[in-house]
Amino acid sequence: MSLTNVGIAAETVVARHILAPNTIISAADVKLLSLKQSGDFSKLKSVIGREVRMTLYTDQAIQTEDISLPTLVFRNQIVQINFASGGLNITASGRAMARGGLGDRIQVMNITSKSVLFGQVQQNGSILVIN
Repeated sequence: MSLTNVGIAAETVVARHILAPNTIISAADVKLLSLKQSGDFSKLKSVIGREVRMTLYTDQAIQTEDISLPTLVFRNQIVQINFASGGLNITASGRAMARGGLGDRIQVMNITSKSVLFGQVQQNGSILVIN
């Protein structure tokens, strides 16, 4: 008998109930379930604290593309831009051109000069531009 014909169940993290986009996942939102077609996560702690990107339905296996790090910066939000080049450090106000979580690379527009730059979202919600 071939193993391809036998359904082998694997413990997979699934949603306990419908989770809407932008929801931060808590322990009460997920559970482990044995499924023949597994998802990308087999440990609850791998998804707790993450943000839902698209609607998750009850008992749906959670895939990598379904969740992300929590959003720290939202589109059109006024943020602090920190520019660093060699020993030069400049701080300015900017407008985020996209939403982003920790470490995401997004565009930000300097409010004064209207220049659009790419920078990395920092833990405090500022954008670090390195040249």
